[in-house]
Amino acid sequence: MKFVRTRGFAKQTMLCAKYDYKMDIAVKQEEAFEDGMNAGQQKKSH
Repeated sequence: MKFVRTRGFAKQTMLCAKYDYKMDIAVKQEEAFEDGMNAGQQKKSH
């Protein structure tokens, strides 16, 4: 549920603000980096 709450909030915030392509790309890159770090940590702990 945390994923849904976090992503839902981010999307809701983006809908309220002016769309900025560069910011969108930066956020997606940061999210992908965090997802990769989490996957690596999970894989390392198994």
